[in-house]
Amino acid sequence: MSDILTQTIHQIELGIFNRFVQIATKHHLHYVATGGTLLGAIRHHGFIPWDDDMDIAMLRDDYQRFLKIAPKEFKNDHYFLQTPWSDHNFALSYAKILDQNTFIEEHNNINNARKGVFLDIFPLDKIPTSDAKRRRQMIDIKRLDSRMSRAV
Repeated sequence: MSDILTQTIHQIELGIFNRFVQIATKHHLHYVATGGTLLGAIRHHGFIPWDDDMDIAMLRDDYQRFLKIAPKEFKNDHYFLQTPWSDHNFALSYAKILDQNTFIEEHNNINNARKGVFLDIFPLDKIPTSDAKRRRQMIDIKRLDSRMSRAV
């Protein structure tokens, strides 16, 4: 990617993130930077120069609340909360906020889901202390992931 294109994407990302922060603050939702966003903030004092998205994580309760709140909050602007429920061609187990005024094609993404510059939002789940409950949690996660993969 050219430097100008990367800078443009980063500015759009910051716009998405600022809108996310407005909603999270308004509704007292907690979040953290994760993945390349966290690495970029520490190592580069901003974005990793070649990164084209942002990664946010929320504890499951806050994540679920955000999923309920966001569609109403985005009703009158150009952002779209992308989940398997809002975009039937979306086959990921986490949400994205898309800027609908943009289009970006991700490498290795061959589905018909909406595409645009996006911010990833990952749910964080507690890991049970019991071996049996941990196994049950992993079985449930694998079952849900396989359902989404088959649906696309």
